[in-house]
Amino acid sequence: MRFLLPQPITIGKILDTSIKLYQAALPKLIAFILFNLVFQVGFIFLSISLNIDSTKPAAQFAQILANLPLLLSVGLIYSFFYFAILVGMIYRIDNVENQQEDSLQEAFQFGLKKIFVVFWGYILFVIAFVLGSLLLIIPGIILAVSLSFFAFFIVLESMGAYKSLRASHSLIWGHWWRTLTVYMAPGIVMMILLMSFGAIASLLGSATNPVFQIINQGISALITPYFLVLAYIQFHDLKLRKSGGDLELRLGK
Repeated sequence: MRFLLPQPITIGKILDTSIKLYQAALPKLIAFILFNLVFQVGFIFLSISLNIDSTKPAAQFAQILANLPLLLSVGLIYSFFYFAILVGMIYRIDNVENQQEDSLQEAFQFGLKKIFVVFWGYILFVIAFVLGSLLLIIPGIILAVSLSFFAFFIVLESMGAYKSLRASHSLIWGHWWRTLTVYMAPGIVMMILLMSFGAIASLLGSATNPVFQIINQGISALITPYFLVLAYIQFHDLKLRKSGGDLELRLGK
């Protein structure tokens, strides 16, 4: 079953399609979700073993500084695997949409091949965001949204890091508010869900309990692929609009 339509669609239809494609792709993404969750749980237990107390900011900062080389090393290793997981999920989402069979090994190997390009793209993304934020907060937010599709250009169109960022900016520019609106509705739901869970944990006095932290990470791990699916659909919708599909649709009406 194909989920993408050959013409631009409304925001409501994008959200509806994203739920359907997410449900169809989820069995293909479970392994990547579990991989990511294992790394996240590993960080939780690493923090516990290093006695990093997140409830006391001053003590937390001192503990982080004391263990900075270890944390940077672990963080770098996690980043590479995370980008491989991210690429693998986009790859499998695209294959589900195009009704192409693949294996977990194939998807992960594809992710490993794209690690350095996506990692370099992310570094450039962060630099652009930081520079924009130093000018004022607003330019940073604008760039964060307009550059957000760079990974899709790398995975789906084999672009390089810098070219993918430029392509993302060009694709979203002129549809910036539309793109932000697509993200906002499910984003608000996600924030409410995580904040509610955090509030319940705090009321129970268990906010720093490893079990609650693992459940919280599990919820986040399940939600992340949904936003990839949502971005995948918005990516294709904007490409249709940029190619004149939106004009054709209006003229047809």
